Amino acid sequence: EGVGLGLPLNSLCLALPLPCSAQLDFALPQFPPQKVCKSRYGKKFTNRMLCAGNLSEDNRVDSCQGDSGGPLVCQRPNTQWVILGITSWGYGCGQKDSPGVYTKVSKFVPWIKKVTKII
Repeated sequence: EGVGLGLPLNSLCLALPLPCSAQLDFALPQFPPQKVCKSRYGKKFTNRMLCAGNLSEDNRVDSCQGDSGGPLVCQRPNTQWVILGITSWGYGCGQKDSPGVYTKVSKFVPWIKKVTKII
């Protein structure tokens, strides 16, 4: 499973900006080990967050300013899409060794169900 998120490795994942426009603009992130993000961001990076982004020298992929609030979604093998994260913050855009940080939606499911009255 990819980064303990309940998805198979190599799942198709997209980071989408808001508002979604007629011209779809998205990033295809990778998920570095969460310990990399804990090391990079220190105490700012909590268990309510996940990080994503392909930050290799030749192919940097990251969300950027203006993308905050947009979803990080991945496709399950049964073709169902799930939201893993909400674009939150990072150090710049596509900076070496600085993956984007996302709110980990799974940590807020009980609250979401309560507020939306979904049982």
